[in-house]
Amino acid sequence: KFLLYSCILKCLDKGLAISALLSVGKSVFVDGESGEAKLARRKFSHESGSDFLMLSNVYSAYESNPTRKFCISNNLNHSVLMDAANLVSQLTSSLLTSAWIKTSHLSPYSSNSPSSNLLTSCLLSGLTTLAFPTSSSAYTFRTEPVYLHSSSSSSSPSLKTPLLFYERFTTSKTWISTVSNVSNLSIALLTEPLSIDYGARTIHVGEGKLSKGVYKCKLKEGIAVYEFKRKLSKGFEKVFKGEKDEEWDDTVGRLVEILKYEGAVI
Repeated sequence: KFLLYSCILKCLDKGLAISALLSVGKSVFVDGESGEAKLARRKFSHESGSDFLMLSNVYSAYESNPTRKFCISNNLNHSVLMDAANLVSQLTSSLLTSAWIKTSHLSPYSSNSPSSNLLTSCLLSGLTTLAFPTSSSAYTFRTEPVYLHSSSSSSSPSLKTPLLFYERFTTSKTWISTVSNVSNLSIALLTEPLSIDYGARTIHVGEGKLSKGVYKCKLKEGIAVYEFKRKLSKGFEKVFKGEKDEEWDDTVGRLVEILKYEGAVI
């Protein structure tokens, strides 16, 4: 689903890179906990602090110079990047076969890749692992306290917004890594399930005791977000099945503007 939204929102080149590197299942850095690896992370870090976007920076740099020498000089794992490049080709072929794209040249499907918020929002459509801030150093995942691991390229993300994460492991504490800050509005629009607490005027994601209020707003605005989310979900379901949705292009255009400018056109 992440890749499909990357096609729809035109972030495909970076979406493919991130999907491939996560799917390989090995660190793109040699000796991931070493001082050299930490320096490499800083070199390829993204201004947003997102580890996912850091991975896309690594892959873009490798595409420009896909040599073992480049990887050695930057403390990168050459075999992992070669595997990722092969996987990008396979995923591109799959998207072509299924008619989600019409050409293997990715530029027509990547015009919005510079928008970090759009790309992170695409990730939200495929990942459901959200940690919500609870204190100056801790988050909660479902009901469990979790902490940001030092391997993250951003050791001090914004504590005002949730973290989307890819990895979770336990030692003396439960840690999360490969993370990105995500906006509450993006969560409200691209995660399931969704409900409105009319009394508190808050949009919630999750079910039962795991429900989290993520978007507090005026009632009229909350209903608008909720209704747009329903329209988006129905449209995506139709498009995924190969059915025609007359309003789909307009819906996608509105979604791009909403995510770029954080609700300005809701």
